[in-house]
Amino acid sequence: MTERGAIAENGWNAENGSGRKNTRDEGRTGNPGTDALPTEKRAVTKDLDIPQPMIESPESRPSKGADAAVAAQVKKVLLVDAEDLVRYAIKQLIDFLESFEVVAEARDMNAALTMIDQSKPDIVLTEIALPGPSGLEFLLELQRKGLSDVRPVVLSQVDSPDMIRQALIAGAQGYVLKSGSFDHLVQGLEAARNNRKYLPPELGALGELPTNAYELSKIRPDDPLAPLSAREREIFHLLANGLQNTVIAKKLFISPRTVETHRARIVRKLGLTSNGELIRFAIKHGLTVV
Repeated sequence: MTERGAIAENGWNAENGSGRKNTRDEGRTGNPGTDALPTEKRAVTKDLDIPQPMIESPESRPSKGADAAVAAQVKKVLLVDAEDLVRYAIKQLIDFLESFEVVAEARDMNAALTMIDQSKPDIVLTEIALPGPSGLEFLLELQRKGLSDVRPVVLSQVDSPDMIRQALIAGAQGYVLKSGSFDHLVQGLEAARNNRKYLPPELGALGELPTNAYELSKIRPDDPLAPLSAREREIFHLLANGLQNTVIAKKLFISPRTVETHRARIVRKLGLTSNGELIRFAIKHGLTVV
């Protein structure tokens, strides 16, 4: 099986990839699972085209100053996942990139916090489903500790819209699915590198999630309505000001049943139990119109 086939079979679909190395050096020994992987880091291109290694002449080698400049641009990544094999595979993929390097690994939150102190990563790539405290609690702990220089990205098998939104609220720069493509992982890392938020296109199909950069930028931990979609925010304000479902339905040209569906989602997402609590929540946060 070629490397491309091996990666695709394990859930990573490097879209439009071509020119991958599919032979081994004669006499090379080592882990069969890694022999087929590239031995040199390459810059990421749009189609992830990876050229064959070339022998450099002394004249073509960059100066020490250039080496230092390139090293300064490489972002250090801490990889957090409970599965040893998953961490190993993801590390091989990330180390394949020129701009990122996995400098430490951890299987749970406590180990990850220790590794942050020791390795000073620029980016944390974490699973949400962790043993002990969850990945969501880990994201919140990064905020509590004031680790603003560490930019977290979630790489998870969990595709619940509520969980994805909570992760973004908790400070995640991006959320990438393990079932997605390698390109999406790269784009998530690049977004974190440039202090932007990122969601891959397939997550937009799940509904109730931001669909563009502007909506993503509005998700902030200090926003009391951060869990809500734009439509839910609109209905929240109408409910908070005492309007009944039938009145809201006429105002928004939707059915009362649709309003009730939105109301139930709003109450659930905000951790409330009734319209009365919703109104008190709105008053507490100054969200009512007098």
